[in-house]
Amino acid sequence: FWAVEETIEVEDEEAPKRKVLRDPGEPTAEEYEEHRIDHIPFRSWCPDCVRGRGVGIQHRRSTEKGTIPIFGFDYLMGKEVTGEERDDSLKIIVAKCQMTKCTFAHGVPQKGLDPKLYAVERMKRDILWLGHNKIILKSDNESAILALLRNTLKVLRIENLDNTQESHSAAYDSSSNATTEATCRTVAGQIRTIRSCLERRIKKKIPVLHCLFYWLIEHAAWLLTIRTNQSDGITPYKRLKGINFGTKMLGFGESCFYKIPQKSPEASLEGKMASRWQDSIFLGFSRDSNEFVLWNIEKKKVVRSRSVQRKPASERWDAEALVGVNQ
Repeated sequence: FWAVEETIEVEDEEAPKRKVLRDPGEPTAEEYEEHRIDHIPFRSWCPDCVRGRGVGIQHRRSTEKGTIPIFGFDYLMGKEVTGEERDDSLKIIVAKCQMTKCTFAHGVPQKGLDPKLYAVERMKRDILWLGHNKIILKSDNESAILALLRNTLKVLRIENLDNTQESHSAAYDSSSNATTEATCRTVAGQIRTIRSCLERRIKKKIPVLHCLFYWLIEHAAWLLTIRTNQSDGITPYKRLKGINFGTKMLGFGESCFYKIPQKSPEASLEGKMASRWQDSIFLGFSRDSNEFVLWNIEKKKVVRSRSVQRKPASERWDAEALVGVNQ
């Protein structure tokens, strides 16, 4: 019998270009001894330089853009906003979609899971508003924020957003979560700016645990989403929605008139001869509709309206009315 030689064709294999750690090289004995006199400049081939001054792998901005958006979030504490070392009474969750650059911030009752799962609900609403089919939630490894991340994943899957993943920064290495940390600093700065402006207008301090301050937190993050141009000249809002935010603006905490919708139950109760405009305080914008979020001064409740009217400059800033905001 003739032996049949079986040939197996090996297909050409393709693979992504590998990244290899840089070879430090090897100095001559003379170079090494001369360097050991003062160890200046730093040399990666010197074991003493590495032990004493090595900084690890540098985290450079990647040129490759990911196809799945990352939703990074972290806590911002009161002392980072007020500048007071012991002020941990205020707790803020700050988040940013790294693909669209949309920013979110919410005052929360506590770190981790609060009894009513308020923080989880706010995170869920933020992510669903972005409208991504897939998303990666990224946080550090602190136990409180891990509990928030994993419970948010659960509620997102209940909402049929099954393509969710989790990611974490390297343990004890804050530089691996640099984008979120930078966002926290930016949000804190915006909060301080708006607070300072309003306090100078009304000539009173706004306590960080007052309800008004929690509205201020959300408005500050929203302004970063609708007003800041990125490196490509596009706002995060336009990147997500395709158009710039077009609603006319006014100052946070400003007293104004709002129009009661004619077909609303509120208008029916007042009757046809009642005023169609009422006093209010501007608290922010609704991101789900083209409406202003307002505080009805007389009825002491949060309302929404598509139409507002500014007051004369001498009547715009009412400290007593701002104190009455309690929701």
